[in-house]
Amino acid sequence: MDNNRLLSFKDAITAKTGLRIHSHDNESLATHINLRTSQLALNSLDDYYNLIVSDTREGRLELKRLVPVLTVGESYFFRDQGQFKLLKDVVLTELIQRKSMKRELRVLSAGCSTGEEPYSLAILLDMALPDRNDWKISVVGTDIRDDLLEKARKGVYGEWSFRQVDEAIKKRYFRKKGANLAIDERIKSMVSFCALDIMEGDLPDYSKELYDFDLILCRNVFVYYNRHAVAKMLDRLTAALCAGGYLMTAHGELFSLPLGLLKTRIFAESVLYEKTVVTHEAARTGPRVIDEVKSITAMTPLVVSRPAAVAALMPLACPERSAEDVKECQRLFSMGGYASVIEIAQRLLKTCPNDYRMLYLCGAAYANLGELEKAKAHLQRASAVDTLAHEPYYLLALIAEEEGEHEKAKTALNKAIYLKKDFVAAYIELASMYEHEGVAKKAEKFCKAALDVIGALPKDGLVDMYENVTAGELAVYLKKTFEV
Repeated sequence: MDNNRLLSFKDAITAKTGLRIHSHDNESLATHINLRTSQLALNSLDDYYNLIVSDTREGRLELKRLVPVLTVGESYFFRDQGQFKLLKDVVLTELIQRKSMKRELRVLSAGCSTGEEPYSLAILLDMALPDRNDWKISVVGTDIRDDLLEKARKGVYGEWSFRQVDEAIKKRYFRKKGANLAIDERIKSMVSFCALDIMEGDLPDYSKELYDFDLILCRNVFVYYNRHAVAKMLDRLTAALCAGGYLMTAHGELFSLPLGLLKTRIFAESVLYEKTVVTHEAARTGPRVIDEVKSITAMTPLVVSRPAAVAALMPLACPERSAEDVKECQRLFSMGGYASVIEIAQRLLKTCPNDYRMLYLCGAAYANLGELEKAKAHLQRASAVDTLAHEPYYLLALIAEEEGEHEKAKTALNKAIYLKKDFVAAYIELASMYEHEGVAKKAEKFCKAALDVIGALPKDGLVDMYENVTAGELAVYLKKTFEV
């Protein structure tokens, strides 16, 4: 298969599934395509291409066959000791205390592979609840692959699955079964499994009781998908969490992505995402497209020093707009009331079309409503009004990323850094983009630049564009995520 034909297959598969296909997958993908074309007795590779792009049951099943070719189904018990320590010492302790009256806990392991993760969670819950029989515990494992779920339901594992398990836990929770170990029936009965494609399946799904989870683990899944697909899956997982519920992913998988209703909590071991309470207007308008703009509520007036001649050309504050108008817009924005923000801003812009703050707020609100063309128009006007403002370029970069315009996003981020040399968020965004592209040296360069700026801040000080995250917490997270 020539490179152009393979590229067309890769583009089609990514467009249909969201899977990121790396160059090291080329050989195995080409082999699979040739094999399936032969097995299906198709006349040509073109026929197979037409099959996978067709919106038919057969086409969807064929795409599903590609998942094991492009992903790794490996798992093992208590994978990532740091994260499981955080679950044991913080998350489960907090959830148990919170649910002590209702005495019910619901946990989801999404992308559970062969079941080691949900069983590990069940073991942790058993250890944390001496009176477990008085609780209603539900641990659910889901995966897109039926073959992995079949093995998970059996609950029998070889020695390789126990490479990070203490002997005491093995003796307490597993039984010998030939050369393997089988999960104890008490733990096995706590866990159920069902097939779920997070990209295309229903979530929440009330018919399968996949809803109102207190804790969701979705680790080492997003790494296989492009940004748009991850955002789509994240929306569904968030919807399946109860208010105050937690999502845990693998390190760095959601870095720089829009988080919608999720609030970041940073620990030395990992990052947790907590679901916040939904306001009525936020529920109507849906998830945020550009989550980072939530920090506009805490934004202070620009402190970029300007030459006197330039300052004299800057537009005066709109006489029709008071400080209360700005505060009200910021309050509504923080609550997800984007439509109301736009209504107020547009009214004020009629009498003062060059009001930078209202243009910026309006652009940010449009972005979070998914009206990206209107968002870009207002942000571009804002940057024209205040040529030294860095914030519009940052949001324009995030919108460009959302639209797949990665080079345009990089240009906007570099412009933001040019205007504000200590703009941490722009450095981090560039580091994340290069990390996803596999350009390790550039990712490290921008990460170190961000750390240099953060290092000059008080450890308990807040960082611009990162609401409720201290400089010390962000530094720990960056070092762990980018391994610098």
